[in-house]
Amino acid sequence: SQNRNTRQSAYLIWQCLQRIREKADFMDAFYLTLYQEQEVYMTHHPKRMTNQQMQQLKTLLKDYDWIGDGQGQIGLLSCGEDTYFIGHLEYSNYGIGYLIRDTTLFEAVLELSEGETGVCIRDADGEVKDSWNMEQSEKEPVIEICCDLWESGHTIHWYIPRGQVSTASRNLMYILGALIIVSIAILPILWGFIRRTVLAPLDAVSAAIAEVKQDHLDYRISRPSNTAEFEYVYDSFNHMIMEMKLLRVEKYEHQIEKLKLEAENLRLQVNPHLLLNSFNMIFNMARSKNYESIQEYTLHLVDYFRYALEQGGDMVKVRAEMKFVSDYLKIQKMRYPDAIVSDLFLEETCQEREIPPLLIENFVENSVKYGRVAGQPLQIKVGVRLREGALMIRIEDNGVGFEPEVLEKVQQNKAFVDDLGKSHIGICNCRRRLRLFYGEQAELTIKSEPGMGASVCIRIGQEAANDNTDRG
Repeated sequence: SQNRNTRQSAYLIWQCLQRIREKADFMDAFYLTLYQEQEVYMTHHPKRMTNQQMQQLKTLLKDYDWIGDGQGQIGLLSCGEDTYFIGHLEYSNYGIGYLIRDTTLFEAVLELSEGETGVCIRDADGEVKDSWNMEQSEKEPVIEICCDLWESGHTIHWYIPRGQVSTASRNLMYILGALIIVSIAILPILWGFIRRTVLAPLDAVSAAIAEVKQDHLDYRISRPSNTAEFEYVYDSFNHMIMEMKLLRVEKYEHQIEKLKLEAENLRLQVNPHLLLNSFNMIFNMARSKNYESIQEYTLHLVDYFRYALEQGGDMVKVRAEMKFVSDYLKIQKMRYPDAIVSDLFLEETCQEREIPPLLIENFVENSVKYGRVAGQPLQIKVGVRLREGALMIRIEDNGVGFEPEVLEKVQQNKAFVDDLGKSHIGICNCRRRLRLFYGEQAELTIKSEPGMGASVCIRIGQEAANDNTDRG
């Protein structure tokens, strides 16, 4: 993916260079060098350079040894019988520059001096690297003018007949000044054009990606683009983010609907089981003519099933849930006399808070079903308090506790399958409902040791608890 993005960026820069080369007709070629990929892209003047020459230059540019500070560099490059002046600018992991054939400059010099000036280029050792019209300088006395070619290590030499000193020196100074001005002016212009048309749009895309990584799906790229290519990239990116947001909303709604169905199925599964046991309990009390206990048991049973069957919303008041837990425990105490001791505490400030239905009852029922020890009363404590603005729910018992493998599954939020092949998913469903309604604001912690009972702590953060209270 990174290699593909690099090539796309290189293509856009190459297009910009091509447009500049078409306007700067005196330039023979512009090029783009990718250092890591070791690739060179070039756009050339079709009348001054063949495709074969262009390929030879691209090969030479890959291995060219630049001399300078890396900002603006000038050099010479020999390709076959031709020599080129190179202006080069480095940026990050790529470089851009231009090529001018020596003959182009030499012809300009000779045109200004009416063909009487000789020109040559020498390297740092004084060896002639290229020359033009040197025959005239060998026939008559001449004046030699030498100038360093910036930091390339080469020098350019003009040989002017003494009779033409005044005219030639003036023209040469014009040419030298023009060459310096072109070298200095064209690189910033080229850099500014590429910055505006390529690098700035890439920065905008990079900033947008960073916003999306931070889950800001409402972010859109709104800045205008100077090219049709980046305009298409902007539109595609904005459309993709909109699709991601819609998919997330659909997934969230699907999860809510699924949890509603699971909660409804849980109620339908619990109620018939308790109802059958209750019928058996009433029958036994009727046989012993314990009519007062039958009345009390029936009233608790009515309150229990009224809550279980009428709760169809997402949230319930804490006081209603605690009343439901109290009715459930009273029913169980009548079924198992002297086997269950309970202690329920609800702070007054917590009564109107809202929680998912059956949240507390689910853990109390687990204690009754799986925590009882033969010959020892089961003590169940339920407390609901506010601590630093957060709603704290704690359910504790002194029963048999969780087996290590069961506790490991529960802490990993995985369903536990018993020896009979039955899957127990009640605690997993509670975790999912808490995460869906409260996100990171809710925390469920379970501590237990075999034979030492179990402790369940549910913490709902201040912000989440207040939001649900406002909703009620």
